[in-house]
Amino acid sequence: MTGSTMGLGPGVGVDLHDRPLPGADAPLMDPEVARAWRETRAQLRRTLMKARSGLPLAPDDLHLPRLDRDQMVNAIHIPEDAGKLAPALEAMLRRVPDTWGRMVGCDRGWYPLVVELDRDLAQLDPGYILLQVKEKWGVLRLYFESAPELTGAMQALVERATEASKGICELCGAPGMLMGDCLRVKTLCPRCGLAEGLLPVEVIPREVQR
Repeated sequence: MTGSTMGLGPGVGVDLHDRPLPGADAPLMDPEVARAWRETRAQLRRTLMKARSGLPLAPDDLHLPRLDRDQMVNAIHIPEDAGKLAPALEAMLRRVPDTWGRMVGCDRGWYPLVVELDRDLAQLDPGYILLQVKEKWGVLRLYFESAPELTGAMQALVERATEASKGICELCGAPGMLMGDCLRVKTLCPRCGLAEGLLPVEVIPREVQR
């Protein structure tokens, strides 16, 4: 299941139509914290690539900077590459409750899909609550709370977007396919897959998949 109101937090089963957006007054993430977070993600990616290549890890590979927890989980993190979609992504992230993390957990190729999904969900329930939006196992996942009578229709929209993400490169937005290696899978176009060192899943040798 890609998104629902069941078992995901307080407020399930209540009328959310008139509830103020939980992040209405949330600040934007401090630029220095955002920079440190980008650097941390880049370091984690380098470490993963190094480990995947069988290279020994140095102590510095595993040393990560300390980040302001309140900023990380409660401030709104607008992706640096959001471009003209930044206002729409900010509005969407103001739906996220405290402590859930107000950030987009996928890359820019899916930003238009995420913005369109948020618009469609808001048309059904203007007060819906966003819990998470992210990539998981190579596809888009979105978890939400809504008015109970609207959950089914909204879940159908989420599932439609999840299905659409299977054919869109998460990095650049071009037509894509599921690619991976022994550690991860992502939906990418051939060009981005090559840059990431990933192969189409159907051609990965079985011994590597294990």
